[in-house]
Amino acid sequence: MSDSLTLFVRERLLATGATLAVSVPELSPLCASEADFDQLVTNYYKLFQEELAADLVLLASVKRYSDIESCRKLIRDLRTVAQHTGNPHVERIVKDWRSLFPGPQDAATELARLVSVALARLAAAAGSARRDSAVVARWREVALVQPATVFVVVARDLGLQFPAYKQRFMVRQVEGRLKVDSGTGDRRLHIADLCAQEIVSTHRPLPVPYVDVLDALNVLGKAGADAVVMVAYAVAEVAPQLRGEAFIERVKQTWIAAGSPPSGS
Repeated sequence: MSDSLTLFVRERLLATGATLAVSVPELSPLCASEADFDQLVTNYYKLFQEELAADLVLLASVKRYSDIESCRKLIRDLRTVAQHTGNPHVERIVKDWRSLFPGPQDAATELARLVSVALARLAAAAGSARRDSAVVARWREVALVQPATVFVVVARDLGLQFPAYKQRFMVRQVEGRLKVDSGTGDRRLHIADLCAQEIVSTHRPLPVPYVDVLDALNVLGKAGADAVVMVAYAVAEVAPQLRGEAFIERVKQTWIAAGSPPSGS
């Protein structure tokens, strides 16, 4: 991870109390072909438009930084031309920019430089925002409902830890599902349920928050918590009529019947 991105993640953690797993951007790229360049653009796009998007919007509401905005726009335009057709205006912009460079390597080097500048500005912006209590309060609200942040909490509740690449993959799966099912009511609870579903590889929601089940069996954050959640999803599958305390009690009975009594019992 670049020094600037590492600093941003640290400033964000100090401001919001929330960790963030982000992709490591290639800032010294080797692009021997157009395909290599397109992949670099895609990687940068995911970083700025997906992984950092909510934080960028929040920080931009405090102060707009032209170098961050121009870098993001260029990346969006490059990806649009690579992935889609039928936008002559964007195609002309990209053609003019690419004409400044003899080949994909030179274009990649310049794009990486612009990304480096944008990340340095982002880290500085986060440091400034952290000193403003009103901004920090808003930032905390934003951070706590980001799928990447919620996923870390859910994994910790289940006593699990994943490699960064696998965690990012599962977070993207959750983000994809949110586009289809944005949920109702408490957004954080909905995202947490989707994260738990992704972790245990099931798409059937629980009738109660997963943390209520873990609390009832006294395994929150302990070894075996993930197994309890898997049992809970199994109970939800075979007894969809159960709700609230009745559901939790059935999970507890099933867990005990499996020979694994709740911790402390």
